[in-house]
Amino acid sequence: MTLTFPATAPRDGLLAVPGTIAIRLSHDCMRLEFWLTHAFRSIPPTELLSAIVDACAPIGITASPTLADLEAILSSQEDGWVTLLRAAEPSAPSNGRVELLCPIPVAAQARSARAQRLAVARGTLLARLIPGTPGKPGQDLHGRQVPARPPKDARLPKGANTLVTDDGKVLLAACSGETILRNMLIEVVPMLVVEGDVTNRDRLIDVDASVFIKGSVLDGTHVKSAADVYIQGNVVEAKVTSGGSICIKGMAYGSAHRSCILQAGADVAVDEVRVARIAAGADVRLQSKACQCRLHVKGNLYLGGTIHGCLDDCELDVGGGILPLLGDGVQSVEAFERQEERQQCRLTALVTFRLVAPVEFVPATILDISVDGAKCAFGNPEIAAIPGTRIELKFALPAGIGQVILVARIVSRAELGVIEVMFEQIMQSDRDRLRRYCKALQRQRPQARSQSAEQPGADPFADEYR
Repeated sequence: MTLTFPATAPRDGLLAVPGTIAIRLSHDCMRLEFWLTHAFRSIPPTELLSAIVDACAPIGITASPTLADLEAILSSQEDGWVTLLRAAEPSAPSNGRVELLCPIPVAAQARSARAQRLAVARGTLLARLIPGTPGKPGQDLHGRQVPARPPKDARLPKGANTLVTDDGKVLLAACSGETILRNMLIEVVPMLVVEGDVTNRDRLIDVDASVFIKGSVLDGTHVKSAADVYIQGNVVEAKVTSGGSICIKGMAYGSAHRSCILQAGADVAVDEVRVARIAAGADVRLQSKACQCRLHVKGNLYLGGTIHGCLDDCELDVGGGILPLLGDGVQSVEAFERQEERQQCRLTALVTFRLVAPVEFVPATILDISVDGAKCAFGNPEIAAIPGTRIELKFALPAGIGQVILVARIVSRAELGVIEVMFEQIMQSDRDRLRRYCKALQRQRPQARSQSAEQPGADPFADEYR
Protein backbone atom coordinates (compact mmCIF):
# COMPACT_ATOMS: atom_id res chain seq x y z
CA MET A 1 0.00 0.00 0.00
CA THR A 2 1.36 3.38 -0.94
CA LEU A 3 1.12 5.87 1.96
CA THR A 4 1.36 9.56 1.09
CA PHE A 5 0.29 12.86 2.67
CA PRO A 6 -2.90 14.24 1.05
CA ALA A 7 -3.42 17.83 0.07
CA THR A 8 -6.87 18.03 1.64
CA ALA A 9 -8.22 16.94 5.03
CA PRO A 10 -10.85 14.23 5.35
CA ARG A 11 -14.50 15.13 4.96
CA ASP A 12 -17.38 13.15 6.40
CA GLY A 13 -14.95 10.45 7.54
CA LEU A 14 -13.52 9.82 4.00
CA LEU A 15 -10.04 10.60 2.70
CA ALA A 16 -9.73 12.74 -0.39
CA VAL A 17 -7.31 10.12 -1.75
CA PRO A 18 -8.05 6.58 -0.46
CA GLY A 19 -5.11 4.78 1.11
CA THR A 20 -3.28 7.95 2.19
CA ILE A 21 -2.37 9.44 5.57
CA ALA A 22 -3.96 12.66 6.84
CA ILE A 23 -2.25 14.71 9.54
CA ARG A 24 -2.80 18.28 10.70
CA LEU A 25 -0.98 20.78 12.86
CA SER A 26 -2.72 23.00 15.40
CA HIS A 27 -2.61 26.74 14.78
CA ASP A 28 -0.08 27.24 17.60
CA CYS A 29 2.10 24.39 16.30
CA MET A 30 1.90 22.64 19.66
CA ARG A 31 -0.18 19.60 18.69
CA LEU A 32 -0.01 17.13 15.78
CA GLU A 33 -3.17 15.17 15.00
CA PHE A 34 -3.60 12.02 12.92
CA TRP A 35 -6.73 10.81 11.09
CA LEU A 36 -7.23 7.28 12.39
CA THR A 37 -9.49 4.73 10.70
CA HIS A 38 -9.98 1.01 11.15
CA ALA A 39 -7.89 0.30 8.03
CA PHE A 40 -4.70 1.62 9.63
CA ARG A 41 -4.88 -0.94 12.45
CA SER A 42 -4.03 -3.73 10.01
CA ILE A 43 -0.75 -2.05 8.91
CA PRO A 44 2.42 -2.96 10.85
CA PRO A 45 3.13 -0.14 13.34
CA THR A 46 6.76 0.27 12.20
CA GLU A 47 5.67 0.76 8.58
CA LEU A 48 2.92 3.16 9.59
CA LEU A 49 5.30 5.16 11.80
CA SER A 50 7.80 5.50 8.94
CA ALA A 51 5.07 6.79 6.63
CA ILE A 52 3.91 9.33 9.27
CA VAL A 53 7.46 10.62 9.73
CA ASP A 54 7.78 11.04 5.95
CA ALA A 55 4.45 12.92 5.88
CA CYS A 56 5.65 15.29 8.62
CA ALA A 57 8.78 16.34 6.77
CA PRO A 58 7.08 18.63 4.21
CA ILE A 59 5.43 20.71 6.90
CA GLY A 60 8.63 21.15 8.93
CA ILE A 61 7.89 18.95 11.95
CA THR A 62 11.22 18.41 13.72
CA ALA A 63 9.98 16.10 16.49
CA SER A 64 8.88 12.57 15.74
CA PRO A 65 6.35 10.34 17.50
CA THR A 66 7.68 7.16 19.05
CA LEU A 67 6.58 3.64 18.29
CA ALA A 68 5.09 3.39 21.78
CA ASP A 69 2.99 6.51 21.16
CA LEU A 70 1.65 5.07 17.90
CA GLU A 71 0.88 1.65 19.38
CA ALA A 72 -1.08 3.30 22.20
CA ILE A 73 -3.16 5.21 19.64
CA LEU A 74 -3.81 2.13 17.52
CA SER A 75 -4.99 0.18 20.56
CA SER A 76 -7.83 2.66 21.16
CA GLN A 77 -11.25 1.94 19.72
CA GLU A 78 -11.99 5.51 18.60
CA ASP A 79 -11.77 6.66 15.00
CA GLY A 80 -11.28 10.19 13.73
CA TRP A 81 -8.74 12.85 14.67
CA VAL A 82 -6.45 11.68 17.47
CA THR A 83 -3.51 13.55 19.01
CA LEU A 84 -0.29 11.97 17.83
CA LEU A 85 2.32 14.34 19.19
CA ARG A 86 2.44 17.21 21.69
CA ALA A 87 5.13 19.86 21.92
CA ALA A 88 6.91 20.82 25.14
CA GLU A 89 4.73 23.43 26.84
CA PRO A 90 6.41 26.27 28.75
CA SER A 91 6.33 25.76 32.52
CA ALA A 92 4.11 27.96 34.67
CA PRO A 93 5.75 30.94 36.37
CA SER A 94 5.92 31.48 40.12
CA ASN A 95 3.86 34.59 40.77
CA GLY A 96 4.91 37.31 43.16
CA ARG A 97 3.58 37.04 46.71
CA VAL A 98 3.49 38.85 50.02
CA GLU A 99 5.10 37.27 53.07
CA LEU A 100 3.77 38.35 56.47
CA LEU A 101 6.55 38.98 58.96
CA CYS A 102 4.21 38.88 61.98
CA PRO A 103 0.72 37.45 62.59
CA ILE A 104 -1.96 39.90 61.46
CA PRO A 105 -5.41 39.29 63.06
CA VAL A 106 -8.51 39.88 60.97
CA ALA A 107 -10.40 42.99 62.14
CA ALA A 108 -13.77 41.22 62.33
CA GLN A 109 -12.39 38.65 64.81
CA ALA A 110 -10.46 41.03 67.04
CA ARG A 111 -13.46 41.83 69.27
CA SER A 112 -13.49 38.38 70.87
CA ALA A 113 -11.78 38.13 74.26
CA ARG A 114 -10.04 34.94 73.17
CA ALA A 115 -8.80 36.30 69.84
CA GLN A 116 -5.03 36.59 69.42
CA ARG A 117 -4.23 40.27 68.98
CA LEU A 118 -0.89 41.94 68.25
CA ALA A 119 0.60 45.32 69.03
CA VAL A 120 3.80 46.56 67.40
CA ALA A 121 6.21 49.45 67.84
CA ARG A 122 6.87 52.07 65.21
CA GLY A 123 9.17 50.76 62.48
CA THR A 124 8.24 47.10 62.96
CA LEU A 125 8.49 45.05 59.76
CA LEU A 126 4.99 43.88 58.85
CA ALA A 127 5.31 42.29 55.41
CA ARG A 128 7.70 41.96 52.51
CA LEU A 129 7.31 41.44 48.79
CA ILE A 130 8.65 38.21 47.27
CA PRO A 131 9.12 38.77 43.51
CA GLY A 132 7.88 36.17 41.06
CA THR A 133 10.06 34.05 38.79
CA PRO A 134 9.22 33.24 35.16
CA GLY A 135 8.71 29.67 33.99
CA LYS A 136 10.99 27.83 31.59
CA PRO A 137 10.27 28.37 27.89
CA GLY A 138 8.82 25.57 25.78
CA GLN A 139 9.40 24.47 22.17
CA ASP A 140 6.80 23.99 19.43
CA LEU A 141 6.82 21.19 16.86
CA HIS A 142 8.78 23.38 14.43
CA GLY A 143 11.58 23.62 16.98
CA ARG A 144 10.91 27.28 17.79
CA GLN A 145 11.09 28.52 21.37
CA VAL A 146 7.77 29.29 23.09
CA PRO A 147 8.27 31.95 25.77
CA ALA A 148 6.83 31.36 29.23
CA ARG A 149 4.12 33.61 30.66
CA PRO A 150 5.61 36.38 32.79
CA PRO A 151 4.80 36.14 36.52
CA LYS A 152 2.04 38.23 37.99
CA ASP A 153 3.23 40.99 40.26
CA ALA A 154 2.01 41.25 43.85
CA ARG A 155 1.59 44.46 45.79
CA LEU A 156 2.11 45.22 49.43
CA PRO A 157 -1.22 45.52 51.31
CA LYS A 158 -0.57 49.06 52.50
CA GLY A 159 -3.28 50.30 54.82
CA ALA A 160 -3.62 53.17 57.28
CA ASN A 161 -0.55 54.10 59.35
CA THR A 162 1.91 51.96 57.36
CA LEU A 163 4.91 52.86 55.20
CA VAL A 164 6.63 51.21 52.23
CA THR A 165 10.43 51.31 51.99
CA ASP A 166 12.08 53.14 49.11
CA ASP A 167 12.77 49.93 47.22
CA GLY A 168 9.05 49.07 47.44
CA LYS A 169 9.70 45.65 48.99
CA VAL A 170 8.96 46.02 52.73
CA LEU A 171 5.92 47.31 54.67
CA LEU A 172 6.59 49.05 58.01
CA ALA A 173 4.45 50.28 60.89
CA ALA A 174 4.32 54.09 60.82
CA CYS A 175 3.33 54.30 64.51
CA SER A 176 2.94 52.14 67.59
CA GLY A 177 -0.38 50.33 67.84
CA GLU A 178 -2.40 47.25 67.02
CA THR A 179 -2.07 45.55 63.64
CA ILE A 180 -5.22 44.33 61.91
CA LEU A 181 -6.21 43.11 58.47
CA ARG A 182 -9.18 45.02 57.12
CA ASN A 183 -10.44 44.77 53.53
CA MET A 184 -7.26 42.83 52.64
CA LEU A 185 -5.09 45.74 53.80
CA ILE A 186 -2.75 45.79 56.81
CA GLU A 187 -3.50 48.67 59.17
CA VAL A 188 -1.97 49.88 62.40
CA VAL A 189 -4.47 51.33 64.85
CA PRO A 190 -2.61 53.98 66.90
CA MET A 191 -2.49 52.91 70.56
CA LEU A 192 -0.43 53.44 73.68
CA VAL A 193 1.41 50.11 73.97
CA VAL A 194 2.42 48.99 77.47
CA GLU A 195 4.98 46.20 77.15
CA GLY A 196 4.51 44.60 80.58
CA ASP A 197 2.27 44.75 83.65
CA VAL A 198 0.63 47.86 85.08
CA THR A 199 1.70 47.78 88.74
CA ASN A 200 1.58 49.90 91.88
CA ARG A 201 4.52 51.90 90.56
CA ASP A 202 2.33 53.16 87.72
CA ARG A 203 -0.80 53.70 89.86
CA LEU A 204 -2.68 55.56 87.11
CA ILE A 205 -2.63 55.55 83.34
CA ASP A 206 -4.86 58.33 82.03
CA VAL A 207 -4.71 58.94 78.27
CA ASP A 208 -6.99 60.01 75.43
CA ALA A 209 -5.67 57.35 73.05
CA SER A 210 -6.49 53.65 72.97
CA VAL A 211 -4.39 51.43 75.22
CA PHE A 212 -2.88 48.01 74.48
CA ILE A 213 -1.46 46.32 77.60
CA LYS A 214 0.64 43.24 76.88
CA GLY A 215 0.66 42.18 80.54
CA SER A 216 -1.83 42.41 83.43
CA VAL A 217 -3.34 45.27 85.41
CA LEU A 218 -2.50 44.57 89.05
CA ASP A 219 -3.67 45.53 92.55
CA GLY A 220 -4.79 49.07 93.21
CA THR A 221 -4.05 50.50 89.78
CA HIS A 222 -6.38 52.42 87.48
CA VAL A 223 -6.26 52.40 83.68
CA LYS A 224 -8.30 55.19 82.17
CA SER A 225 -8.72 55.84 78.46
CA ALA A 226 -11.04 57.96 76.37
CA ALA A 227 -10.95 55.24 73.71
CA ASP A 228 -10.57 51.44 73.66
CA VAL A 229 -8.60 49.32 76.13
CA TYR A 230 -7.22 45.86 75.40
CA ILE A 231 -5.52 43.81 78.13
CA GLN A 232 -3.66 40.66 77.15
CA GLY A 233 -3.35 39.39 80.73
CA ASN A 234 -5.61 39.68 83.79
CA VAL A 235 -7.16 42.49 85.80
CA VAL A 236 -6.57 41.89 89.52
CA GLU A 237 -8.32 44.10 92.10
CA ALA A 238 -7.96 47.07 89.76
CA LYS A 239 -10.13 49.52 87.88
CA VAL A 240 -10.37 49.98 84.13
CA THR A 241 -12.35 52.87 82.67
CA SER A 242 -12.87 53.31 78.94
CA GLY A 243 -14.79 55.73 76.77
CA GLY A 244 -14.89 52.99 74.14
CA SER A 245 -14.69 49.23 74.63
CA ILE A 246 -12.80 47.01 77.08
CA CYS A 247 -11.45 43.64 76.00
CA ILE A 248 -9.64 41.37 78.47
CA LYS A 249 -8.13 38.14 77.20
CA GLY A 250 -7.62 36.71 80.69
CA MET A 251 -9.64 36.98 83.90
CA ALA A 252 -10.91 39.95 85.87
CA TYR A 253 -11.25 39.24 89.58
CA GLY A 254 -11.36 41.06 92.86
CA SER A 255 -11.47 40.07 96.52
CA ALA A 256 -13.51 40.69 99.63
CA HIS A 257 -11.36 43.77 100.27
CA ARG A 258 -11.39 45.31 96.79
CA SER A 259 -13.65 44.60 93.83
CA CYS A 260 -12.52 44.64 90.25
CA ILE A 261 -14.26 47.47 88.36
CA LEU A 262 -14.79 47.65 84.61
CA GLN A 263 -16.57 50.69 83.16
CA ALA A 264 -16.95 51.07 79.39
CA GLY A 265 -18.84 53.45 77.17
CA ALA A 266 -19.31 50.65 74.64
CA ASP A 267 -18.75 46.88 74.80
CA VAL A 268 -16.99 44.75 77.39
CA ALA A 269 -15.50 41.36 76.41
CA VAL A 270 -13.85 39.16 79.04
CA ASP A 271 -13.16 35.48 79.55
CA GLU A 272 -14.06 35.15 83.25
CA VAL A 273 -14.93 37.57 86.07
CA ARG A 274 -15.17 37.08 89.84
CA VAL A 275 -16.05 39.61 92.54
CA ALA A 276 -16.36 42.42 90.03
CA ARG A 277 -18.59 45.29 88.96
CA ILE A 278 -19.13 45.80 85.25
CA ALA A 279 -20.92 48.74 83.64
CA ALA A 280 -21.19 48.68 79.85
CA GLY A 281 -22.79 51.25 77.57
CA ALA A 282 -23.48 48.55 75.00
CA ASP A 283 -23.05 44.74 75.11
CA VAL A 284 -21.11 42.44 77.43
CA ARG A 285 -19.59 39.25 76.05
CA LEU A 286 -18.72 36.68 78.70
CA GLN A 287 -16.78 33.69 77.40
CA SER A 288 -16.63 31.57 80.55
CA LYS A 289 -18.18 32.54 83.90
CA ALA A 290 -19.16 35.43 86.17
CA CYS A 291 -19.29 34.81 89.92
CA GLN A 292 -20.41 37.28 92.61
CA CYS A 293 -20.59 40.16 90.17
CA ARG A 294 -22.81 43.15 89.53
CA LEU A 295 -23.52 43.53 85.82
CA HIS A 296 -25.07 46.74 84.54
CA VAL A 297 -25.51 46.25 80.80
CA LYS A 298 -27.35 48.68 78.54
CA GLY A 299 -27.28 46.25 75.63
CA ASN A 300 -27.30 42.46 75.56
CA LEU A 301 -25.37 40.01 77.71
CA TYR A 302 -23.82 37.29 75.51
CA LEU A 303 -22.81 34.06 77.25
CA GLY A 304 -20.49 31.29 76.13
CA GLY A 305 -22.75 28.71 77.81
CA THR A 306 -26.04 28.44 79.68
CA ILE A 307 -27.34 30.97 82.22
CA HIS A 308 -26.91 28.63 85.18
CA GLY A 309 -23.51 27.49 83.89
CA CYS A 310 -22.06 30.97 83.27
CA LEU A 311 -23.71 33.12 85.97
CA ASP A 312 -23.27 32.40 89.67
CA ASP A 313 -24.71 34.69 92.34
CA CYS A 314 -24.74 37.76 90.10
CA GLU A 315 -26.82 40.91 90.35
CA LEU A 316 -28.18 41.74 86.92
CA ASP A 317 -29.41 44.95 85.34
CA VAL A 318 -29.66 44.21 81.62
CA GLY A 319 -31.31 46.65 79.24
CA GLY A 320 -31.53 44.09 76.44
CA GLY A 321 -31.61 40.34 76.88
CA ILE A 322 -29.32 37.51 77.88
CA LEU A 323 -28.28 35.46 74.87
CA PRO A 324 -26.93 32.11 76.10
CA LEU A 325 -26.20 28.84 74.36
CA LEU A 326 -29.53 27.03 74.11
CA GLY A 327 -28.85 23.40 73.17
CA ASP A 328 -31.76 20.99 73.25
CA GLY A 329 -33.10 21.98 76.64
CA VAL A 330 -33.35 20.04 79.89
CA GLN A 331 -36.54 18.15 79.18
CA SER A 332 -39.31 17.99 76.61
CA VAL A 333 -42.61 19.80 76.96
CA GLU A 334 -44.47 16.50 77.11
CA ALA A 335 -42.35 15.27 80.03
CA PHE A 336 -42.77 18.46 82.08
CA GLU A 337 -44.41 18.07 85.48
CA ARG A 338 -44.77 20.64 88.21
CA GLN A 339 -42.37 19.85 91.03
CA GLU A 340 -43.66 22.54 93.39
CA GLU A 341 -47.00 24.23 93.86
CA ARG A 342 -47.50 27.50 92.04
CA GLN A 343 -48.23 30.57 94.14
CA GLN A 344 -50.50 33.34 92.94
CA CYS A 345 -48.82 36.69 92.43
CA ARG A 346 -48.92 39.69 90.17
CA LEU A 347 -45.44 40.51 88.92
CA THR A 348 -44.75 42.86 86.01
CA ALA A 349 -42.46 41.19 83.47
CA LEU A 350 -40.98 41.54 80.01
CA VAL A 351 -40.99 38.65 77.54
CA THR A 352 -39.16 38.13 74.26
CA PHE A 353 -39.85 35.37 71.77
CA ARG A 354 -36.58 36.11 69.97
CA LEU A 355 -33.37 34.76 71.55
CA VAL A 356 -31.02 36.26 68.98
CA ALA A 357 -30.09 39.88 68.45
CA PRO A 358 -31.87 42.23 68.03
CA VAL A 359 -34.01 41.35 71.05
CA GLU A 360 -37.48 42.88 71.38
CA PHE A 361 -39.50 42.60 74.59
CA VAL A 362 -43.26 42.84 75.14
CA PRO A 363 -44.90 43.53 78.52
CA ALA A 364 -46.54 40.69 80.43
CA THR A 365 -47.89 39.89 83.90
CA ILE A 366 -46.90 36.80 85.88
CA LEU A 367 -50.10 35.42 87.47
CA ASP A 368 -48.57 32.53 89.39
CA ILE A 369 -45.03 31.24 89.83
CA SER A 370 -42.80 28.55 91.34
CA VAL A 371 -39.15 27.61 90.95
CA ASP A 372 -40.14 25.37 88.00
CA GLY A 373 -42.40 27.59 85.93
CA ALA A 374 -45.03 30.29 85.74
CA LYS A 375 -48.26 31.46 84.11
CA CYS A 376 -47.96 34.67 82.10
CA ALA A 377 -50.66 36.94 80.69
CA PHE A 378 -50.19 39.40 77.84
CA GLY A 379 -52.08 42.57 77.09
CA ASN A 380 -52.49 41.40 73.51
CA PRO A 381 -54.72 38.27 73.54
CA GLU A 382 -53.59 37.38 70.00
CA ILE A 383 -49.95 37.03 70.99
CA ALA A 384 -48.30 34.13 69.11
CA ALA A 385 -47.53 31.39 71.66
CA ILE A 386 -46.67 28.00 70.19
CA PRO A 387 -45.97 25.18 72.69
CA GLY A 388 -42.29 24.22 72.65
CA THR A 389 -41.12 27.74 71.76
CA ARG A 390 -38.35 29.16 73.90
CA ILE A 391 -38.82 32.60 75.43
CA GLU A 392 -36.84 34.83 77.76
CA LEU A 393 -38.53 36.20 80.86
CA LYS A 394 -37.26 39.26 82.70
CA PHE A 395 -38.75 40.59 85.96
CA ALA A 396 -37.88 41.97 89.38
CA LEU A 397 -38.94 40.47 92.69
CA PRO A 398 -40.45 42.96 95.15
CA ALA A 399 -37.73 44.63 97.23
CA GLY A 400 -35.23 42.35 95.53
CA ILE A 401 -31.85 43.39 94.20
CA GLY A 402 -31.31 43.04 90.47
CA GLN A 403 -33.40 41.41 87.80
CA VAL A 404 -34.39 37.79 87.44
CA ILE A 405 -33.68 36.81 83.83
CA LEU A 406 -34.32 33.27 82.65
CA VAL A 407 -34.96 31.15 79.58
CA ALA A 408 -38.24 29.24 79.57
CA ARG A 409 -40.16 27.02 77.19
CA ILE A 410 -43.88 27.38 76.48
CA VAL A 411 -45.73 24.32 77.75
CA SER A 412 -49.27 25.24 76.76
CA ARG A 413 -51.62 28.08 75.94
CA ALA A 414 -54.07 28.19 78.85
CA GLU A 415 -56.39 30.69 77.17
CA LEU A 416 -56.23 33.68 74.86
CA GLY A 417 -53.23 35.78 75.87
CA VAL A 418 -52.22 33.41 78.72
CA ILE A 419 -49.39 30.85 78.52
CA GLU A 420 -47.85 28.27 80.84
CA VAL A 421 -44.04 28.07 80.77
CA MET A 422 -41.41 25.85 82.34
CA PHE A 423 -38.02 27.25 83.35
CA GLU A 424 -35.00 25.82 81.50
CA GLN A 425 -32.14 28.17 82.31
CA ILE A 426 -32.07 30.15 85.54
CA MET A 427 -29.27 31.28 87.82
CA GLN A 428 -29.11 29.20 91.01
CA SER A 429 -29.20 32.28 93.25
CA ASP A 430 -32.36 33.44 91.42
CA ARG A 431 -33.89 30.00 91.92
CA ASP A 432 -33.19 30.31 95.66
CA ARG A 433 -34.70 33.79 95.73
CA LEU A 434 -37.81 32.50 93.96
CA ARG A 435 -38.14 29.65 96.45
CA ARG A 436 -38.02 32.07 99.40
CA TYR A 437 -40.51 34.36 97.70
CA CYS A 438 -42.95 31.51 97.02
CA LYS A 439 -42.68 30.28 100.60
CA ALA A 440 -43.48 33.77 101.87
CA LEU A 441 -46.53 33.89 99.59
CA GLN A 442 -47.63 30.50 100.83
CA ARG A 443 -47.31 31.39 104.52
CA GLN A 444 -49.20 34.63 104.15
CA ARG A 445 -51.84 33.53 101.66
CA PRO A 446 -54.94 34.49 103.76
CA GLN A 447 -53.56 37.94 104.54
CA ALA A 448 -52.45 38.31 100.95
CA ARG A 449 -55.96 37.84 99.65
CA SER A 450 -57.45 40.44 101.99
CA GLN A 451 -54.73 43.01 101.36
CA SER A 452 -54.71 42.51 97.62
CA ALA A 453 -58.45 43.17 97.61
CA GLU A 454 -57.80 46.51 99.28
CA GLN A 455 -54.74 47.32 97.19
CA PRO A 456 -54.92 45.53 93.82
CA GLY A 457 -51.53 44.64 92.43
CA ALA A 458 -49.68 45.25 95.72
CA ASP A 459 -47.43 42.53 97.15
CA PRO A 460 -47.56 42.48 100.99
CA PHE A 461 -44.52 40.22 101.26
CA ALA A 462 -41.93 42.47 99.71
CA ASP A 463 -39.50 42.17 102.62
CA GLU A 464 -40.37 38.76 103.97
CA TYR A 465 -38.87 36.46 101.33
CA ARG A 466 -35.39 37.96 101.42
